[in-house]
Order: sequence, then structure tokens, then C-alpha cells
Amino acid sequence: MGSLRILHVHEASRQNPYLNAQAANVRWLIPALRRVGHEVQEVTLERLAAVRDAGPFDIVHLHGAAGGIRPAARAVLSTRYGNETPPPPFVSLTYRQLRADGTRAIAVIPPALDMANIPPERDAGDHLAMSFDGRDEYALGAAIAVATKQERPLVVVLDETAELSESCTAALRIGEKGGWLRVERLGRSDFPTAIWSAAAYLSFGRRGFDMAALTAMACGTPVIAYEGAPVAELVLHGESGFVCPSAELANMALENLDLLSESLARSRARILFDADAAAFRYVQLYRQLARAQGEQPPRGEPRERRNPEHTRKDGGTAA
Repeated sequence: MGSLRILHVHEASRQNPYLNAQAANVRWLIPALRRVGHEVQEVTLERLAAVRDAGPFDIVHLHGAAGGIRPAARAVLSTRYGNETPPPPFVSLTYRQLRADGTRAIAVIPPALDMANIPPERDAGDHLAMSFDGRDEYALGAAIAVATKQERPLVVVLDETAELSESCTAALRIGEKGGWLRVERLGRSDFPTAIWSAAAYLSFGRRGFDMAALTAMACGTPVIAYEGAPVAELVLHGESGFVCPSAELANMALENLDLLSESLARSRARILFDADAAAFRYVQLYRQLARAQGEQPPRGEPRERRNPEHTRKDGGTAA
């Protein structure tokens, strides 16, 4: 069907790809697309104007960004990793819905992971792990409550650039001083061993997509997710973790970790999150959206005026 010419646009401040979905897609999806024969150019949002005349592209794919000057393309996509819907005419790739209306479409496509970077064997410890953006007091409070109830150490895994709110800073300081909580800051190339070796990973965030939970599933670490959180849709209840509507049920779930299958969780993660598999699904969507854009009439021109010999309702043609 021919190769596609694709431009990927991302913010310059890329974070650890094991914790951030945008960084994961940029780090591992782009090479996977190239491996299957597509021409992919990568540029930061800050330098987007420099490639304004480099088109036309088949696809311009914006990761976590919707502004700026864009070169000519058959279709423009804006990937958002939370629940927000971008304004037209952008296409949004999220994990919440699947629909198409006009020039916008929302599709369920998970971020890419390089499964080769996940250690094949893990020695699970007794601690619990969680990760958040540094400002979600609800997520941190829920994780602390569960860890306290379980009487297990809690490791909070943060990107090295994450900025903490005052209340989160105070809560973490109290936990570290008490010796039952540890904060682990990760650089952009650091593998989160605290998640890999945890008895379970707690995904209680409500501010977008929890990439670290996918890392946990790929490791075989059980994921305890709150019902309604974006990542809960990707947790297979009773296999790769448990989806719980409350902290009390999360505590009950942690008492049944031996019912989960680490090997099944890892196998499913390889199918869902593997970079090459994700690239295949993205290409399918790229082609679908490029075709849909080609079928749209020019702005301000009714669809039926595109072909002067359009088909009548009775099957004939009009002159």
C-alpha cells in the first residue's frame, strides 16, 4: 500500500519513557514505524516552524501539543493522554472512547513500550509502588492510606523534573522521616526498579494516563487501579491486577495477589504495549484518517459540488 510520510511533533522536555506516555511513544514508536518502512521525521514543538515548508506530509502527529505552525498534511493528529477533547479539526487518540465525527476521531491505541528493556525475571519484594505527577494530592493520599493499612513500605517513583505541590511535599517529608516511605527520582533513561520489584503497583491518579502502570504490567507487577481511572480500562481484573471502586476494596485486593498470573499479565502487555504491535495499529489508523480527510470537501464547499456528475438518489447521474 506504499509507505507514509509522517511528522512527529513533541515537547522538548521529554521525560522518562517508563513514566510518561508521550516520551514512550516518541522514544519507541518512531523507530518501530521506521522499521516497517515508513518515512518518519521528528521535531520538537519549539522547532516546528523550521519545517513548515518541508511538507506535504501524509500525517502530522502532535504528541501532547496542539498549537504552533504546522506544515501541509493529509491529516493532523493530536495525541492527548487524558480525558480532554481537543478543538476541531484535530484528531485525538485517547484511551476512553472510539468514535469518528467529521475531521475528528478518537481511537483506543496504547503507548508503545520496548519490551526488550523489561527484565525477564523479577524478584518481588514486600513494598508497594506508585507514581504521579507531583501535584495529585488525591492519588498520593490514597496510596499512603493503603500502604499504611497494609503496613507495607511505599516507594513513590517520580520523574526527575516533577514539581511537587506544597501538600504533597509535606506528606512525602513526613513519610520519609518516619522511615516507611521512600521517594525515587528517575532520570530520562533510568529503569524504575522499584516498580519492577514491587509486590504491587497502586494506580490511583485522576489526572490523565498513568504510564507507570503500563510499565508495571509489562514487568508482571500486579496493578491495583481505581475504577474510572483511564488506566483501569487496560487492567484485566483478576489477571494483571484488580480494579477497585474504593481504598477499602483495594486493601482486600492486595490480600489476594497470589490469585494473579504474572506470566499472563506480561503476555498481554506484550500484545497491547509492544512498540512494533503499536506501530502496526497506528499505521492502520493513519491510513484510515488520511482516507477520511481525502473524502472531506474543501472548507466552505458542499460535498456534492466536488463532482459535477454526482449520483442521483434513483441511481442515475446528473449532468
